[in-house]
Parts: sequence; C-alpha cells; structure tokens
Amino acid sequence: MYVLNDNIFYVTLFIDMSPYDGILVMMETIAEKLKLEHFSRTAFIRLLDYVIDTIKPYRIVLASGKPTIRESVEIHPGHVFDIPLSGTKHSIYGRGKEIDELRMVPGEVFYTRPFVWKRPLWDCAHEMSSFVFNEQFIRLTYVDILTPPEPGMYPRSSCFYHTQLPPSEPIRKLLSVLELLEENGDSGGAAMEVMRGLFRLTREMLKEDIGQEFTQSQITFQRIDQYLRENFQANINRNHVAHVFKLHPGYISRLYLDNSNHTFSETLHSLRMEHAAILLKTTDLLVNEITDHCGYESLTFFTAAFKKYFGVPPARFRQQYLKEQYIEKA
Repeated sequence: MYVLNDNIFYVTLFIDMSPYDGILVMMETIAEKLKLEHFSRTAFIRLLDYVIDTIKPYRIVLASGKPTIRESVEIHPGHVFDIPLSGTKHSIYGRGKEIDELRMVPGEVFYTRPFVWKRPLWDCAHEMSSFVFNEQFIRLTYVDILTPPEPGMYPRSSCFYHTQLPPSEPIRKLLSVLELLEENGDSGGAAMEVMRGLFRLTREMLKEDIGQEFTQSQITFQRIDQYLRENFQANINRNHVAHVFKLHPGYISRLYLDNSNHTFSETLHSLRMEHAAILLKTTDLLVNEITDHCGYESLTFFTAAFKKYFGVPPARFRQQYLKEQYIEKA
C-alpha cells in the first residue's frame, strides 16, 4: 500500500508471515518527521499538534474491564489513551459482557479508565503514542513497533515526556466525564467531543509546563525507570535491564541511588506487589495466575513476598478487600 501524506511518500508493506502479521517499511517515521526527542517539551507539543490537526481522531473506543480474562493484562492506575500513528494497533479488551478484539488505525483512539484491564498484542507493525494522565503528572510516549518484542515483553518507549505539573482542574473534570460515559453509556457520541477538548487542553498545558533541565544521567534513569514500569510483569532483573540498555549493572544501581528514594530491586519489587494487589481487587484470577502475571516463577516465594509487603497473604488480602466493599455497599 502506498500513501501520499503531507508531501511525504510512505511505503507500507504487509507480508503474511508468522508470528508477525506485518512489516512496516517507511521512508520516514513519525518520530523523524516530527523530530521527537526524549524529554523534549517542544517535541511533544509537535506530537500533540500532529494528533489534533493532522490525524484528527474520528473514533474513540471505551474499554469496560468486564469480563476479565486469564491471560496477562495491562492495568494502569491512570487514564490512558492509546493512539496509533501508523500501521495497525492490535488489542484485546472487555466490552460489557464480552471480550472483544480491536485493530485500530490512525484516527482511532483506545481509552481505558483507571484500573481497567487491556491486553495489547504486538503482532502488527505500527507506531503509536500513549497519553497517560496520573494524579501528579501527565506522561506522553512514542513507541515504534517495527519488529515484535521478545515473548512476554513490552516494546521499549522510544521517547517520552513527563510533565512537571499535575493535570489541571479542567482536564480532571473532562477525565471524570469520560469515566461516566464509559460507565453509563455514550449513546449520543459525546466522548469524541470530550476527548478532543481534553487533547487541546493538554497541548495548552504543555506550553506552560516549563520545568528543570535534565542531565544525561537523569534522562538515562528516566528511560530505565519507564522500561521497568512497562516490563515488571516479565521475569526480568537488573542484569537483564543492563543488557537491554548496554550498561554495567552497577551503573544502574548508582542511577537509582542518585535519582530515587529506592534501589532498583526495591522499585521492581514494589511495582510487582502493587500490581498484584490491583489484580486481587479487580479480577477473579487465582493466586497462582497472579504469580505468573507479576514476574514470579514460584507461588511459595510470591506468597511470602506479598505477606511481608502487605502483612497478610494474597488470599486473605482479597477476602478483606471484598468484605470492606460489601460493608461500604450495605
């Protein structure tokens, strides 16, 4: 397929070959076109311009998180918008009473509210951006998936921007509206207009988000920490991460000592424990299944680690949570 867009000639070649459905070949990537740079505010303003003014999203898909599935899933505490920039983005998600499969192209946006699962599949070549709205910051990422990642791994973010400011009050209110539309239905198609307004407000916020300058070591730390947050569910450790970034394991430990209140091991452990707690609260997965979803190979080791972290074993943790929910609703 040949596409002529904004005076740039793209060549997209899809080849039927297993296990990867497509190979995306472009004379120029979106990152090259927009001159995206890691932690560059002005570069990500250009990305927002491109999404709002060039792609012009025309459809938003709202995930419900019900029913749950047994496979490994991604659950985030913030609001997440996945935005294909080229190629096809493939995902599995819950849609009310059934599991649905989604193949998105540029112009479509996939929204998950906090603690709603999705299962991204990396079997189609594409470029994408994610806009992630947390309580304390907004994170915008760019990823190019031109080849599939290793089994069980997520692709590494090519670059991202992390705001210094938390989401503004108007942004928070629009996110609340999207939550309500997902929970109660969007028969009038209002979610699209809410999303468009949200993206425009985010662009204006970035223009005012002038923070500190980062050193190369701080940028390296941010990239490693982002990789950890994207892949903690896999069976990874410090040596694995060092190999991925072509760094000495000791240097990674030093980066965490200099830039964080926690060591590398403490950070990885905390991510896995907090994710396990979310799965216990929001899914009906068995404890041994959650063990696999959190990067642990031993149920015994996972149970002991969970009890040490939360004070109770996983099964008791779930029982206490369900009891608290029942009392609140009574």
